[in-house]
Amino acid sequence: PNTGPHANTGSHTNTDSESDSDLPATGTNLLANGSFEAGLAGWQTRGGTATAGEAFAGTRAAQLDATASADARVEQVVTGLRPRTLYTFALRIRTTGSQPSDVWASWGATNGPQLDKTGSAQSPLYAEQRLTFTTGENATSVNIWAQAGRNDPAGRVWVDDLRVVEGNFQHRRRTSVNQPSLNPLHW
Repeated sequence: PNTGPHANTGSHTNTDSESDSDLPATGTNLLANGSFEAGLAGWQTRGGTATAGEAFAGTRAAQLDATASADARVEQVVTGLRPRTLYTFALRIRTTGSQPSDVWASWGATNGPQLDKTGSAQSPLYAEQRLTFTTGENATSVNIWAQAGRNDPAGRVWVDDLRVVEGNFQHRRRTSVNQPSLNPLHW
């Protein structure tokens, strides 16, 4: 696999919640209050946002309520980044449905990467999503956001366990004690 400094600078969505859901993140999380245990402290909000007990981990998650005419979003500016450096943004999302007409969760890293990166998904159970980005030539900050896109019928998205770390997370596969270990993929 390509593991150079510009490897995997495109967005990647990992919806395999079974393989990664219980594995801890590596590296120092550069987001403040990515678990929402302190409510919405540290986050800018738009639309119907609150914290609720529908958490992946801990006791709280951000609850984003989209309507037919308005998105709901949480956003945080991460500062102190190094220019021309690879970072990974990971989060857990859950949506009220999985039909194409149901609400979608979307997330992104904008205003700082060489190229803005975004992803979107639906999942009735919490699923980890990831994307990588490389900061621009002189960029030392980035906007990190998650949202429930406007939708008719209205819908709800929960986000929890948001993390931004320098470098890549290692993608690890679970193996049973009786199964030989497979070569892990590196994202």
